[in-house]
Amino acid sequence: MKQLNVKLISILLAIIFLIISCSSIFNIYTNSNQVNRYSAYADSIALTSTDKIETISYSTKETSTMETVNGVPSYRQISGLSNACGATSGAIVVGFYDKYYEDLIPGFKTYLSSGKYRGNDKTYIPKLINQLYTLMRTNIDDVGVSKDDCLNGLNSYVQDKKHKISFSSLSSTGKLNTTLYIKEIKNNHPVILFCRKINVIKITNGDKSDKYQVYSINNGHIAVAYGIYTVKYYKNNTAFRTDRFLMVALGLSSYPTGYINLNDPNWLNYAYSVNIS
Repeated sequence: MKQLNVKLISILLAIIFLIISCSSIFNIYTNSNQVNRYSAYADSIALTSTDKIETISYSTKETSTMETVNGVPSYRQISGLSNACGATSGAIVVGFYDKYYEDLIPGFKTYLSSGKYRGNDKTYIPKLINQLYTLMRTNIDDVGVSKDDCLNGLNSYVQDKKHKISFSSLSSTGKLNTTLYIKEIKNNHPVILFCRKINVIKITNGDKSDKYQVYSINNGHIAVAYGIYTVKYYKNNTAFRTDRFLMVALGLSSYPTGYINLNDPNWLNYAYSVNIS
């Protein structure tokens, strides 16, 4: 009997060890391909300059921009709320649609007479970000916010204002479907990006040259995309290069908007267009 018990215990321990080992391997694989929490919040931590600088010399260039009507609000994360990229991105989406449904942010007009969006104020937008921060359960289960809690929190806020909200997936296995993305932008729908990391491009225009400076956000971050910027470069009347960039509201104080190169690999987990009616 003792020998049998010893064998059973040995078998159980072996099974437990196997389960733990498989779980560890799975977690290593998963974490190498995507993040489950999004927590980039401080400019000094989230956005870092790199040595990646490229200067493109040209004779002439053509540029085109396609974006949602007047872009999106460039709200920024507020002090006192850690890991608030989800709440800030949600506020950007709500502020965008408040232009069409002004009861989404009672008492505050999110746009100017020109149609362009206002930035952060000192009362209404901080209150909105705080509300979304709570509804998204930020920092409850772990650092930052999960994709599902972010979307569910935004859904709860909009439904509480007696409006409908819908999300449409624009990505598969971490790849953005550019055709669907362009369609949603043409339909005036901003897109929430759940990013594992981002290389943000700052473009400086010179005399017959453009400089691309890369800034990196190396931890999970949530941002809002609202358009595509295309630039085509020529030398001696011959096109030699075309670059396409997502136009993105990052929610960071020192760098509220930027560009993401559409050819940049391995930065996206999920993308959802948002429609509020």
